[in-house]
Amino acid sequence: MVDPRDEQEAYGPDNPHPLARIGTEFVWDGKYDVYGRRQPIALPSSSPTLQCVEAIHAVHDDATPHQPHWRNMLIWGDNKLALAALLERFRGQVRLIYIDPPFDVGTDFTMHMSLGEEGADGRRGASTVAAVAYRDMWGQGTDSYLHMLYERLLLMRDLLCDDGSIFVHCDYRVDAVLKLLLDEVFGRRHQRNQIIWHYQSGGRQYDQFSRKHDTIYWYSKTARWVFNKDAIGELRGTRKRNHMKRHVDEDGRVYFTIKSAGKVYRYYEDERLTPPDVWTDISHLQQKDPQRTGYTTQKPTALLERIIKAASNEGDLVADFFCGSGTTLAVAEQLGRRWIGGDVGCYAIQSARKRLSQLQHSSNEQTQSFDIYDLGLEARRWWLYEQLHNDEKTYRELVLQHYRARVPKPYGALEELVLGEHLVRANHPTYVYLTQIDVICTVEFLRMLALATQSHGGQALHVLAWEFDWDVGLHRHEIEVATGVVIHLKYIPRELMEPQYTEVTFLAVGMLEVRIVQHEMGSYDIELLHFVPSLPDGMKQEPHALRERANKTPFDFIDFWAVDFLWQAGQPFTHHWQAFRTRTDRSLAMCTDIGWCYAERGHYHIRVQVTDVFGTTTATVIDAVVA
Repeated sequence: MVDPRDEQEAYGPDNPHPLARIGTEFVWDGKYDVYGRRQPIALPSSSPTLQCVEAIHAVHDDATPHQPHWRNMLIWGDNKLALAALLERFRGQVRLIYIDPPFDVGTDFTMHMSLGEEGADGRRGASTVAAVAYRDMWGQGTDSYLHMLYERLLLMRDLLCDDGSIFVHCDYRVDAVLKLLLDEVFGRRHQRNQIIWHYQSGGRQYDQFSRKHDTIYWYSKTARWVFNKDAIGELRGTRKRNHMKRHVDEDGRVYFTIKSAGKVYRYYEDERLTPPDVWTDISHLQQKDPQRTGYTTQKPTALLERIIKAASNEGDLVADFFCGSGTTLAVAEQLGRRWIGGDVGCYAIQSARKRLSQLQHSSNEQTQSFDIYDLGLEARRWWLYEQLHNDEKTYRELVLQHYRARVPKPYGALEELVLGEHLVRANHPTYVYLTQIDVICTVEFLRMLALATQSHGGQALHVLAWEFDWDVGLHRHEIEVATGVVIHLKYIPRELMEPQYTEVTFLAVGMLEVRIVQHEMGSYDIELLHFVPSLPDGMKQEPHALRERANKTPFDFIDFWAVDFLWQAGQPFTHHWQAFRTRTDRSLAMCTDIGWCYAERGHYHIRVQVTDVFGTTTATVIDAVVA
């Protein structure tokens, strides 16, 4: 038997220990596999496809857009898949990326959304509902957080052009490890600045110095980068400077000189000074600031104005893949840049869509059209493959477990009676049906499920699906009457695919009824008649009070609605008219005022989409026959 001490003594100057040969390296759990090999970025074998689901056209069509052949992009879904999809088209084309990712706080960030015309002052109370905007919690703590960012930073680096830059916003929780991660991806020599954003906000600490700053790391992709000093610098001005002499040159320009180390330096009053890397002149967003959208962690526009002006030029492509309420996108729009934004949260996409739409309507200048893209089906397929190893049984048990539906073991014959799908007995005589990843629940499919439930003595049926056809909510009552089965339709929440979510909320499918208002001159408008909001399970508020309000004043739950007068199945929903509530203006029109005129006679489909305060979209389609 070999004494371990003999092995230890074998190491020395002539036989260095392996660890002694290792240089400085930043290592986290997930960087290497169990065999010591560098982990590649886990991505689908073929590039994901971005599906355009909404088209929002610029308002001022009489003006010339600053990018006539370009439409900005807002992407809903996992930004790792979005980045992989964008690389096909935009590799090496993005001039500036700004991201404000989660800070590994270890908590939920909640949005408080006002109902109806109340709550314009932003106060919480009976007129607000709370929902998790995003969860800043990670399965294996900081290691999971770092690996999540590492994969995305690698993809972002490939999107940047050779003189492009990335600005990464963080705070004291992760600034040290994030600096090492950025050195790993971009190289220490490419760090341009560590910017300290110092702000004054409410609250002071009594047991330590008060934390009143964030950190913004600026890295360039290569040794070349864009920096527009004159766009952000302040004029040197006329104030007196110690030990400097004042002069006037032959053109009448005032300048100062100082002699140092045998050289004379000249500084003009009308030159601009490069700002220092400590920013104290940009205020934190106060509670009643008119910029506020209600989205947690929103940053002030002045902060993004300085970054975008400094590191990009007009017409350049700017991106933000943790876009939140859309501050980066709105500022880029105002400064004449093209933009791509993305976020995994429905509240982020909803906040950004409203903000950008409001900018289009309030601006007197030409703004760009933008499209909303969805990664829904692509993200689900990848989740099933990567996280669940293509195991349908694991998928089924996971969803039903979150829904708190009992799964019988072994499974009974009941599931085999419905096309071999997963009709699972919960508590007799109630049944739960779970659709597959790529199935859209249609009216005919729902009718078949209800008949199967009826034939086996079931009195209630819960259908869990990722997507429902637009008319399912309208026909549910008709099917209930015909079969005697009470039907509950629930969306499977996207958060279920995120590993940091241990609890998810299922939302009921809503219902929308509208009518056509035909005017004497042959124009058309749309009026909302009835709406059933998609109330979530497990709300913190008293559910009975919430349901009562939804029954009495359902329109209070509408946050945004829009109409496509020329809708075609399979085509993006085009916003011909839209209305929405803002933080300061809680009013909402219940009828369009566009007076839409059709150019030709024929049969047209009009699609109406309503997004409620929970971020769920309910749609209906109505036919117009133009004679």
